[in-house]
Amino acid sequence: MSEKKLKNYLDKHSIAPPAVKSTRRPVILSDSKGTYLKSNITEYHHQNILWWCKGGAKIEDSYSWLKRNLAARLYEIGDIALYIWIGTCNLTTKSGNTIGLTSTDNTTVDHIAQYIDKIEEFLSDFKQVAVTFLELPVYSIKSYNSYYSTGDTDTKGNKQQDINNNQQDNNNNQQTKTYKQQDEYLAYQINLVNEKIRSTNLALNTHSPNFSFFLQARKQHRVRRRTEVWEYYNYNLYKDGIHPNPSLAKVWLHEICNRINIDCLE
Repeated sequence: MSEKKLKNYLDKHSIAPPAVKSTRRPVILSDSKGTYLKSNITEYHHQNILWWCKGGAKIEDSYSWLKRNLAARLYEIGDIALYIWIGTCNLTTKSGNTIGLTSTDNTTVDHIAQYIDKIEEFLSDFKQVAVTFLELPVYSIKSYNSYYSTGDTDTKGNKQQDINNNQQDNNNNQQTKTYKQQDEYLAYQINLVNEKIRSTNLALNTHSPNFSFFLQARKQHRVRRRTEVWEYYNYNLYKDGIHPNPSLAKVWLHEICNRINIDCLE
C-alpha cells in the first residue's frame, strides 16, 4: 500500500468505542514494534491496552520474563488477553549500525518455533490468560542499514581520493546487492515463522492480523512490447526499515484492536 491508501483505510475502518463491558484486559507483549504502536494511540478506548514492551527483546527473553512476572501481574490485573509479538530480534542480529541475518538456514526459525511451543505450554496453566501469537511483519535489512549508515561523502581531493571514492562505490554496490539477497531470505524465514504462528493460533481457536498485507504494493513495468506488474513490499512505510511510520502503526493498531474486541468484550 501507499501512504495515501493507509490513510484512506483508516478513514473507512474506524472502530467505535465499545458499548459493552470488557471481560479481559488486553496486554501486548512485544519488542520495540509495540512501543511505536503505543506512541500512535489516538482513540481514548485504546488507552485500556497494557504494553509490556522492551526494545531488542528476543523470544527467549520474553519467555523468561513471563515465567518470572506473569503470576504477580495477573494477581494485580485479573483476566487478560495476551498478544505476543516477538521474534523479529531473533531473525536478525545487530552489529554496530547494521543488521544482518542471524542464520542463513532454518536454525533461527526452529528456535523461535520451539519457544512458541514453550510459551504456549507455560500459559496453558493460567486459565486467566487468553493468548494470541501475532504474526511478524516483513521488514528490510537493506532499508535499515541504509537509514543508519554513516560515512564521509566529501569528494574533494586528489587522484588517489578519486580512486578511493570509486572503490567505496563498488563496495557499496556489493553491499546493496548482499542486503537485497538477505531481504529475500528474511522474508522467506518470516513466512516460515508465521506458518508456525498460524498453526498454533488455529489450535488455540484464535487468529492474528496479517501485518505484511499493508506493505504489499504493485507497480507496472514496461518490458519490450508488454507491460508487466511487479509485486513488492513498500518499505518506505517504515521509519527505518523495521519500525512503522505513524500511518502504518495506526493501521496495525487498528487490526489488533479488531482482535481485542473479539477476545475482551462480552
